[in-house]
Amino acid sequence: EYGAPMPSSAAVAPPAGNAVVAPPNKQLVYQATLNLAVCQVSKALDQVDALVRELGGYLVNRSDQAITIRVPNERFREALQKAVTFGNVPSQNISVQDVTDQFFDLQARIRNARAVRDRLAELLKKTTNIEEALSVERELRRIGDELEQMEGQLKRLSELFLTPRTIVLAEFGGRKDRFDAHAAG
Repeated sequence: EYGAPMPSSAAVAPPAGNAVVAPPNKQLVYQATLNLAVCQVSKALDQVDALVRELGGYLVNRSDQAITIRVPNERFREALQKAVTFGNVPSQNISVQDVTDQFFDLQARIRNARAVRDRLAELLKKTTNIEEALSVERELRRIGDELEQMEGQLKRLSELFLTPRTIVLAEFGGRKDRFDAHAAG
């Protein structure tokens, strides 16, 4: 189902059809775009705004007819189920991105960089030659910079599946029969 807790193994349901079991340790990012036909756009935007806070998420962007929110992965399905009650849904798009390879590759590269950094630090302690010490310090600085960059990438990647993006568009403001006539045509 949508919103299975990540980053652990979980059952994942595509937008339609039977549930598929994700292999253990799959790192999945969910994203949804809902087009809602509502009677009062501002009221629906306020409802979505309140919903996101209730679910432990936050507002990313809000305009006159659109709102972008982030909710925790484990609340993704609940967010969708509640958001569709605010109006009619003429269309929706739900996607899942598998970032497992990126995630585990970065973790391995970070582990390796830390091991190299630790070996260099030990080598620096044993070095008696100033020229060698300066060379090891330069390498330590380079490895430290790479490590910081990779840790930043891992943090950004982790934020994607801890707070997947959900975009809700509110359209067709006004009377409900306006939507019904539009949908019928």
